[in-house]
Amino acid sequence: MQFEGVGLPFLESLASGVPVIVTGWGGQMDFLTSKNSFLIPYRLQNPLTSMSSRHSISRKIGYLFAQKGQLWAEPELPSLKKIMRVAYENPGLCKQKGLQGRRDVLALPWDRARVKMKRVIETVIRFKN
Repeated sequence: MQFEGVGLPFLESLASGVPVIVTGWGGQMDFLTSKNSFLIPYRLQNPLTSMSSRHSISRKIGYLFAQKGQLWAEPELPSLKKIMRVAYENPGLCKQKGLQGRRDVLALPWDRARVKMKRVIETVIRFKN
């Protein structure tokens, strides 16, 4: 599960030739594909539904996600298990996805991303002041 909005851990994995198993929804979908990653099907639902579960590690911060209309992608657990099994039993497929991921990441325009991120950070700083 991703807990930051840029997807940097995914980029780092792909840059190292390591494919990721990830929910197929969110900002990371700008660079993750079924050719370079294992994408988990999901259901969009209110975060409080998941956070209220007895298995949740985040029940104490659920109030942060209580805004009306807020949704997040909840991975389909049976699909996750199946995908993990496929990855485990097919190291050649993992290598293939990893190599594709590395090629994809190396082709990204890093300078443009750096400039955009700098603008976003500067905007947030101006907004807070």
